[in-house]
Amino acid sequence: HIEGTARVSSVDNEGVKIQLLAGRSALNAAGKNADGEDLYIDELHNIITKDERGFPAIGGLGSVFEKAYREKEPEADFVSYYAVRNMWLDGKLTHRGRDGDAETVVIPIYSTADKVTANERAVVYWGRRGKYIGVDKGAKVYEMTNDGRRIAPFPAEGSYVDANQQEHMPSDTAFAPQPFLVVVVERLLKALGFDISPEDNAIRGTWQERIIVANCRKTVHIAHMLPHWTVKEFIREVQNFFGVLITTEGRRARIVRKRNAYGDGAKTHLITQPLDEYTATVEENAERKDTAGANVAYKFAEVDKRMQLPEDMEQKLQCTIEPDLQAVKNAGRGNDFSPGGNLYAFTKEYIITNAKTGFRHAYFRIHATEQWQLEVIDPMGGRFPNRKSNAKRPKPDVELRIVPVQTAVPAKGIRYVALLWNEKSRRYDERADFSDPTAIMATADTVRDPDGGGILSVHDVLYPKNSDTAQSEPKARDVIEVAYYEEGMQQPVHSEAEHPDYIPAACGNPFYVEQENIKLHGAPSFRLLLNYKGLRPDETPDPNPEQSMEQTVFSGYTPPDTAVQRVVSFIDRGDFKPEDVYIIGGRRYLCRKLEFSVTEKGTERLVKGYFHEAE
Repeated sequence: HIEGTARVSSVDNEGVKIQLLAGRSALNAAGKNADGEDLYIDELHNIITKDERGFPAIGGLGSVFEKAYREKEPEADFVSYYAVRNMWLDGKLTHRGRDGDAETVVIPIYSTADKVTANERAVVYWGRRGKYIGVDKGAKVYEMTNDGRRIAPFPAEGSYVDANQQEHMPSDTAFAPQPFLVVVVERLLKALGFDISPEDNAIRGTWQERIIVANCRKTVHIAHMLPHWTVKEFIREVQNFFGVLITTEGRRARIVRKRNAYGDGAKTHLITQPLDEYTATVEENAERKDTAGANVAYKFAEVDKRMQLPEDMEQKLQCTIEPDLQAVKNAGRGNDFSPGGNLYAFTKEYIITNAKTGFRHAYFRIHATEQWQLEVIDPMGGRFPNRKSNAKRPKPDVELRIVPVQTAVPAKGIRYVALLWNEKSRRYDERADFSDPTAIMATADTVRDPDGGGILSVHDVLYPKNSDTAQSEPKARDVIEVAYYEEGMQQPVHSEAEHPDYIPAACGNPFYVEQENIKLHGAPSFRLLLNYKGLRPDETPDPNPEQSMEQTVFSGYTPPDTAVQRVVSFIDRGDFKPEDVYIIGGRRYLCRKLEFSVTEKGTERLVKGYFHEAE
């Protein structure tokens, strides 16, 4: 009895030789089209069809939000993402791929590869004492004040508020959701025809589940967020990055830890008397681009000296909340907290504005320990302009950006902004109580219907029409940017409320830091990087450091040399499977494939195996 992914290797008068493929070899076979050509992950576009109920069904990698939308609006003829922000307010969109599981986040982010900033300004109402930046179009113009009470980013450029206190945004406003990498991996496996369940995915339930694709492209299509890699390259990089092995048994896919698959608990077979063996070199496509250096992350070899913070700022950023910030909170305005000068402070919030410079910053519970230390800071907000200016719409002096890196957001570095609906003023108020996690709002996006019609989409900005109405392709990418988003799995959801107190979205207000010395830097763009040294998601030491961030991300994983394989012929006992571990000559080997001969008498016991060393 033979199970697994098989392919015919040869046919002659004696019988048929079939190869039972294992793990990556099975996925490699699935990653080719009918002509044997490699499939590229960024070309697995949406294919809109109808399911058995007649509702839209997305093929390929699909889009973020699509399932949540179809569950709320099953009568829709096509998947349309009108006014995403309004859908959040109405409770129609909950950022879920399935119940209880977040699919994506939306945070302000900057890509050094595309030189693009997305979601940098949130369209929100400010507090009762605050004002709104907008364009005067027959309605009152709201402006920002520098009183130390503003904590959300600037609204979208060109947006305005009408007489009914409703905000309007330009149609080409950027909206770039960032899906979780584990969701993308599962989508790819399903697109290749495999089934993957949460209990078969070792990444689920770990800190790695919160790694997001740091997408800054104005698209909701997952394929458009990914680099120009083949399925084979993507699977290899994912396995190396997460320290896992993706195996298949028929149509069932499993993601397991390498130490579990190949460790002491793995099923092993001892081959003591091989009938024949030799060593062969696997020929790879010479034109294939080596992506191992990318390590499925946006890597920085060095930080420019201009982009490093002064020592005094680093010392201030390594303090804890109490007692320093508590003293400021109790004393209020006019007290010296640091050499930065006089500060304002919220009663219950840790966002502080420097009255001398106009810069705002935050002091969270930074772990100044050997295990958890903030090394390099990433400013993510704009400087508040001097309010003595007569300009009606002053712009910030400096534009600051998130730069995605290997692991980018600390556990305490995301702060949610509470927005409460005020019936009296008929708008959202920013209140003093920030105890409940609440998301800031991002801007809107629409997607074309299957016939190419519909409202103007931000896709038109990224994929402009040519004269022949064909869509142009975006510039291909050769890396994948990822970031770590600890808060991303929280789900504050009010699905039925007309105006919920807390917006149902899994996104947060990014980390703001002190920026007094920002003018010393010609190009203010820093990275946020943490030292994870054997920590679990709850920030306690991990008894098994192989699961920690340092072991699986920063130290990297050196894969075995799969270019050299050992070909061994032996007698099958009937229980050999390609996903097992084989011990040959006292060394551990992993199997690429097993080759069986099938004749009219059945399957012969002579088996040829293709192996590479496990270490």
